[in-house]
Amino acid sequence: MVAPSANPEIYFPSGTELLLRLIAPIEVRSSDRRPVGITSFSPDEASEVHDLLSGSAQRARLGTRPSDLVNLLFLGSGEEMARAFHAAGWSQAERKSPMSLYWMYHALTRRIGYKRAPMNSLTLNGVPSDFVYQKNLNTVQKRHHVRLWKQPGRADVWLGAAAEDIAFRFELMHWTHSTASKIDNERAKVVNDLAFTGCLDAAGLVPRDSGALLQDLKGERSILTDTDIAVVRLNGCDKPKAMPGVDVTSGVSPRGRLSRGLASLRNDLRLNIFFTTYNTLKLLTERRASKRLRKAPSMDADPPGLDWLSSLPMRGQSHDPGIDGARQ
Repeated sequence: MVAPSANPEIYFPSGTELLLRLIAPIEVRSSDRRPVGITSFSPDEASEVHDLLSGSAQRARLGTRPSDLVNLLFLGSGEEMARAFHAAGWSQAERKSPMSLYWMYHALTRRIGYKRAPMNSLTLNGVPSDFVYQKNLNTVQKRHHVRLWKQPGRADVWLGAAAEDIAFRFELMHWTHSTASKIDNERAKVVNDLAFTGCLDAAGLVPRDSGALLQDLKGERSILTDTDIAVVRLNGCDKPKAMPGVDVTSGVSPRGRLSRGLASLRNDLRLNIFFTTYNTLKLLTERRASKRLRKAPSMDADPPGLDWLSSLPMRGQSHDPGIDGARQ
């Protein structure tokens, strides 16, 4: 009844990532070199990493159903992670509340982004995540996100599950997100963004015993992965390099959530129901008359990966790069 007409203009903030399709070849220098200041793990550190991953859970759960796959391991304090993710342009998700649900409604009706949109609570070993970070642009349908769980009994050790939301779908009587199947791209997104900030001290890829995992994923087409886990160790992150448009001094809006919500509601109510009805009928008429493609064509390009990371061998054996752990 109070949904306003969407603003036809799209504003891209500083730091917006663009994917370009070239119409002619161009030469660029190789970008697979290790970023400055990030080292490989020593053999002793690699052995410690394997100990940390030993017996750890493979997948998070939504209720009783298996969900996102654990594909990241962070070594560092919660404060260091907060500074690194904020400098990289990521935001913590808000908890579900009447106000956050209203902000979700506001973003949907205005066709804009909601950088702190609430997320479903996933559990790992029965425990909900400690932190949830996300990054989006001008829509609540699509976003990068990673959930983090503190390892019990381990100081400054966190397991992460990164995935990318790409669309809405209706399932089990409620709206939820569909995720991209190539979760290794999202693993690379998280690591590369944090590497940009200069907050990483060491990084590497750890192959895990994928037999049990692949058996768990058998017959499931929603996850395609090489099954490796990216391990990163944070430094103090006292003076991070911020993404363009990010204020490293504060990640909080100067206005309170209540005042922002009331101002938004006032703007929504300014457009009356007659104007909204007219726009709705016009939109339905145009959709019936139009046979335009409803699904955007694929850009047929993969985002930057983790070619610069070295692979840490499994204990007692060397990692065979010829083994194809990806599921088809």
